[in-house]
Amino acid sequence: RHLRFAIIGAGMAGILSAAQLREHGFDDFVILEKADRLGGTWRENTYPGVACDVPSHLYSFSFAPNPDWTHRYSPGPEIQAYLERVAADFDVVPSIRFGEEVLDCVFSDGRWHLMTDTGRSETADVVIAATGVLHHPHYPDIDGLETFAGTTMHTARWSDEVPLDGLRAGIIGTGSSATQTVPRIVDRVGHLSLFQRTAQWILPQENPAYTDTEKAAFRADPDSLQDLREEISDLFANGFSNAVVDADSPQMAMIEAACRANLEETVTDPDLRDRLCPDYRAGCKRLVISPDFYEGIQRPNAALVTRPIVGVEPKGVRTADGSLHELDVLILATGFEVQQFMRPMEVVGIGGSRLS
Repeated sequence: RHLRFAIIGAGMAGILSAAQLREHGFDDFVILEKADRLGGTWRENTYPGVACDVPSHLYSFSFAPNPDWTHRYSPGPEIQAYLERVAADFDVVPSIRFGEEVLDCVFSDGRWHLMTDTGRSETADVVIAATGVLHHPHYPDIDGLETFAGTTMHTARWSDEVPLDGLRAGIIGTGSSATQTVPRIVDRVGHLSLFQRTAQWILPQENPAYTDTEKAAFRADPDSLQDLREEISDLFANGFSNAVVDADSPQMAMIEAACRANLEETVTDPDLRDRLCPDYRAGCKRLVISPDFYEGIQRPNAALVTRPIVGVEPKGVRTADGSLHELDVLILATGFEVQQFMRPMEVVGIGGSRLS
């Protein structure tokens, strides 16, 4: 039976879907992408220090190994370039319709009927929702946020046109985006205030560069690259992924010990160390991986603010102790609305059942 496919999203999953459909003989598909270029997460997130915390040779397509990754963990721009290259190599780009956000996806008469924000329609037998979850920024519900007189930007809407050098910057949030941003901007700004609601366990991880010799060896022997991928996959699964779902595993004990040693051996000030220490076990929240966050937050011009935020005012952030932290730039590292992964699309199934 001939099948028509509609792929929603031209990020990593969308590119994968298109390449594998064609590999298996399904050439009748369209990719509907809301933005003006492909890339998904790595197109959206361009803040300083953005990187992947999964090893490069694992965070890549099995059918498109990359012998030229520069580091064990790849920076965001390098991943974006990789996705663009794979999309070109596998002739995915001509099938992408850019600037078309899907608003409705209705199953009727045995087929899916899609409508985009341009008014164009599309009909398909199969819909692949390759929408991802890291594209709707979460904006915190803080009184007065809109009144701030300086510049406010979310890490997922970063603008290099916003000046930082010598200014007073504040970051709300302590997840992966914040811990990657802090070390990259702390030496640029005049003063950095990091507003922490919940302390995070930070797993230290070195990020060595691959040498030219290593990359040449990968190119010369593709099988060695596949062997490395399988080795990393095994280590990642057994030493990390499986460990964090088994509270009593030896691997989990090793992860906890590494996180605690990282905090105790890196942060020298007892008060700062206490405030950076979580009140829950490592693994209860998503682990944050960083080789240099603790170094960044200990810079003389950096301050960790742990008093709750009560509001934002034109001049800065007011905390529960009455202090006004005056700022020029307010950075929201507050994550994403992951539950909105297919929104604002309205999905209607058999009998008019709505996913919403």
